[in-house]
Amino acid sequence: MRDLNADLAVCEAATVGPWGLHDAGLGRGYVYASIGGVLTMVAESGRIADAHLIAEAREGWPEAIRRAITAERENAELRDRLMNVFQKARNDLARWDGGQCVGLPVFQDRVYARRLVKDLQPILFPVQDK
Repeated sequence: MRDLNADLAVCEAATVGPWGLHDAGLGRGYVYASIGGVLTMVAESGRIADAHLIAEAREGWPEAIRRAITAERENAELRDRLMNVFQKARNDLARWDGGQCVGLPVFQDRVYARRLVKDLQPILFPVQDK
């Protein structure tokens, strides 16, 4: 798994934009960036598509990485909340089934609590394919 913060640092260490693609009409692409107000060629490619990728990646990758970092953080928060509900439902089921439990019951309906445990278990504890 990649370290998204390290990837973002690499992107942010590169010359600030705007980066662009210039085609000199020779079928060759030149990626350029403004460095201190001076247009500087960063890369040359025999294929326009390759040069275009470099220019677009300079602007697009940092945005995509920031969004991925945010999504991972939000996913972790949601998983924590689901785990809390799962544990409360499982605790209530243990109480109703005569097992060990703590605190007061949270759910009034056994069927609902069983359904929560059944539905949340594969989300919280996915089976890893080998």
